[in-house]
Amino acid sequence: MDEISPALGAIITANNYLHDVATSLMLMSFGAIWLVSRRFTPGTGMASAGLYLSLYEAVTRIAKFSLVWILLGGVPRTIYYTRLEWAPAAGEAQVVALVIK
Repeated sequence: MDEISPALGAIITANNYLHDVATSLMLMSFGAIWLVSRRFTPGTGMASAGLYLSLYEAVTRIAKFSLVWILLGGVPRTIYYTRLEWAPAAGEAQVVALVIK
C-alpha cells in the first residue's frame, strides 16, 4: 500500500468524522419529522400548520445536505478505509458490519 501524507491523513480523518456526523444528522432529521408529523393534527389551526411547515422545510434541508455529504464523503472514506480504519483483529467480518451500517 502507498503511504499517505500526514496532511492527507488528517483531512481524511476529519472527513470520516463529518461523515459520521452527517449520518447522525440524517437519522435525527428522519426522527424529528416522524415525531412532528405524529403530533401534528390538521385541526390545530393555521399557526400550528405554519410552524409544522417551517420545521418540515428546515429539517428536510438538513436531511438533504446530510445525504449529499454521506454520498460525497463516503467516496474518500471508502478509498482510504483499509489504510486508516481497517481493524486487523476484526478481519473480513468488518466488511459485513460496514454494509449493515
